[in-house]
Amino acid sequence: MKITIITVGSRGDVQPYLALGVGLQQAGYTVRLATHDTFKDLTLRYGLDFFSVGGDIQWFFRTYYAKLLVINSIIANKNEKAIYRNSQFTRGNS
Repeated sequence: MKITIITVGSRGDVQPYLALGVGLQQAGYTVRLATHDTFKDLTLRYGLDFFSVGGDIQWFFRTYYAKLLVINSIIANKNEKAIYRNSQFTRGNS
């Protein structure tokens, strides 16, 4: 049976799927990892087939937009926690 695993992101996003692919390959499956060109050599070193999804994720992470995305995510996360804490406080005093 042939399996294609599709993943995008940083190495931390791709690495677990490489491990999954190796495990599936050891179980007898033919595995192809579809990800960014940046990870082609790494994928092939693990003995998996490679398919390019295009894009340069390393370039994206170096850009202003990625930094802005991270900052907005952190702010949103802090706001969600603050709202949750405030709602707990309000419910506790009702």
